[in-house]
Amino acid sequence: MIKTANLEYEILDLTKELILLDTVNLPFSSLLMKKGTQKIGSVITNWKYENLDNTNALSLEGADVTAFQASDRSTGDKNVCQIISKAISVSETADAVSLENIADLFAHELNNRMLEAKRDLEYYLINGVYKEDESGTPATPRQMKGLYNFITVENTISRNATPNLSDLNAMCKLMKQAGTASQNLVLLCSYEMMDAVSDLFYDKTSYIGVTDEFGSPAKKINLTYGSAFVYLCDSLPANTMILTNMDYLKFASLRALKYQDLAKTGSSRKGFIEMENTLKFLNPTAAVLFVMIEDNAAPTYTSAALDATKKIVTMTFSENVVNATANAAALKAGITVATDGSTFSALASGDSVKITDGKLVITFASALSTATNKIKVEANTLKDVNGNVITEDVTTAAIDATGE
Repeated sequence: MIKTANLEYEILDLTKELILLDTVNLPFSSLLMKKGTQKIGSVITNWKYENLDNTNALSLEGADVTAFQASDRSTGDKNVCQIISKAISVSETADAVSLENIADLFAHELNNRMLEAKRDLEYYLINGVYKEDESGTPATPRQMKGLYNFITVENTISRNATPNLSDLNAMCKLMKQAGTASQNLVLLCSYEMMDAVSDLFYDKTSYIGVTDEFGSPAKKINLTYGSAFVYLCDSLPANTMILTNMDYLKFASLRALKYQDLAKTGSSRKGFIEMENTLKFLNPTAAVLFVMIEDNAAPTYTSAALDATKKIVTMTFSENVVNATANAAALKAGITVATDGSTFSALASGDSVKITDGKLVITFASALSTATNKIKVEANTLKDVNGNVITEDVTTAAIDATGE
């Protein structure tokens, strides 16, 4: 227990107390911190994704070693530390008054502020939107990117109905194919998803020992490609759940949670707690998101932009799009270009097509040079993450490549 006598004129590290605080209602932050806190030395922390070498060549008997393999660390990501602080002020009169069940009002209020700090931390660990710049009027604090916003469109599954066992297996399959699945995954659920998962496994769970306590019937679920512990997470957006491998998530700290006394300026006791932390997401396929939404409308085309090299055209739609064809080659085949504005031809062998951040990106081997370039996307080539396919051809307006 934290007592006022322990706090006077002290700077007290509260890391252990924070980890143990309300582990039932704040499971994600508790799981992260129990794995250990990584100390960092900068407001912004960077990391590299590590991919194994994918060559599978055999060796000749007695051959010299001339070829060497190396892990690919060419891509990565970053996050920013955010500051959470809470303050306590208790008058000496209030501290002297006897309150039922509260022996030390200042220590009691400090415990409440710690609980609030952990509640806020859990929210941002999941929902935070990256914001590094504190400029602006009024200035807004830095904010870390949370787990929800690290998950890519390719690792998102959406349905217009309650999830079924096939959806859970599909989530785990995505991670298995990427090499990030395990027998100890974590499934974070909103209230709606917790009800759905519990219903799926209601008659498939057996208990040993205590059988008269309330709680979810789904504690750990076995799936085709892995298994997962199930946790209700109050901070998750409604109608969502996230399957993740905690081995690829790190809780990083620039400043651990500490209590400090504030100067006495009258008949009251003042102090504050503060910490500066962030989340590290070490593999882009370490989490899969399921979203249950009502969406029956296909995306609509909004704009096309040509970059300074005159080689890259980025097509934007009303919502994120994904490939609706069988593979990348079929996606490329569904896109044609007319440099004269009327005669459409297939893309050249050196041209490439990919979907980045929900946008269609066409990269030409040779720079465009006319003012009449048009790009056509054939029907049934693109769809949104909910499976709504664009069923009509989409053709851009003329893209002028003659300007500076």
